[in-house]
Amino acid sequence: MKHKGMKKLLTLMILLCISLLTACGGGGGGGGDGDGSGDGVVSTVTGTVSKGPVAGATVAIYAMEETGAKGELLAEATTDQGGAYLAELTDYEGPILAEASGGSYLDEGSGQTLSIPEDAPLRAVHPAASGDVTLHVSGLTELAVRVAEVAGLSAGTVAEASEQLSEVFGFDLVTTAPVAPVAAALAGASEDEVDYALTLATLSQLAFDWNLDFDVLLAELADELAAEGVLSAATLAGFDAAAAALLDPENPANATGLASAAGTGLPWVGRVPATLTLSVAGDLPPGSVGGLQLVLVLPEEAFAVFDGEGAAAVTMVAGSDPFSAAFYGPEEGTISMLLLSLEGLGSGEVATVELALVMGAEVGAEDFAAEEVQAFDPAGVELSGVSIGLELADE
Repeated sequence: MKHKGMKKLLTLMILLCISLLTACGGGGGGGGDGDGSGDGVVSTVTGTVSKGPVAGATVAIYAMEETGAKGELLAEATTDQGGAYLAELTDYEGPILAEASGGSYLDEGSGQTLSIPEDAPLRAVHPAASGDVTLHVSGLTELAVRVAEVAGLSAGTVAEASEQLSEVFGFDLVTTAPVAPVAAALAGASEDEVDYALTLATLSQLAFDWNLDFDVLLAELADELAAEGVLSAATLAGFDAAAAALLDPENPANATGLASAAGTGLPWVGRVPATLTLSVAGDLPPGSVGGLQLVLVLPEEAFAVFDGEGAAAVTMVAGSDPFSAAFYGPEEGTISMLLLSLEGLGSGEVATVELALVMGAEVGAEDFAAEEVQAFDPAGVELSGVSIGLELADE
């Protein structure tokens, strides 16, 4: 009886253990314990590699240590013709670092087919790979990593740098997928996707214009962003010139279908909107001024905004049948303006000028100047002693 009782007890203990194991998922799966082990969990990482799209690039995905150091190689994948990749991570949950190298892409600046150097890969960081995650790799994600390295590389500092760059460039760097900078792809893309594609292409053009390797350009931009939090006026002027060269209809490498940056987010990179109001000073009665001609001198931190026809955005706010013409000289930092009204103008507000100011710049109306002012009465006779007042409003 004692033997039979022990056997029955042993059977009950075995059944109890099986029941407990089943309730706990059989001892497999699980969500990890924070040490990077996923205990059988498979995470899928998808994304694109873009400078434009890089075909045939190798994407190596590493565990990322708390110190920011590159840890164990978790997976490798190869991009397709559109730059897309898919990688599976087994038994790992946590921060990851992706490095993309090799492959081939069309460099918009030089017009040549190039490859990402193995000693200068493009990198991107995801703070918590678990389940299905998206991780795009581009020149801008590499820039975010470089900015973060100044403060000490970690998943947290990369996230902060990505947020900073999202504000500077005007789209969410983490969630936006870059597309090819060609007309067919841009036509079906969102505004943010278009701006991402055009920004990457403009940076390639800027590196070419400045005769720099792309990674050297990124190093210089990272230094500015890490030190000042924004891009300098000189860099933004170079960026605008590069965008104009890239989108020039005479540029054989321009496959975007665009003829200028007007209507895109490029003119707002690193800048915020503002309005400058021009007023006729003094106590002139209505109808006494038929026309004004002047040169508006801008400070270095201010850029003109263009209308749909590619002219500086100037709007008359007084007079009937108004006519205005404005010509922006970016190298001189001037807007040459002609303002006319058949009914005639008097003292008070006559026009507004839309501007883009460098983020964080302390700019006031006193930093602008209205020079070479000439005023005429409705009959075309020149008037003397007419001056222009300026008022600046940030938006």
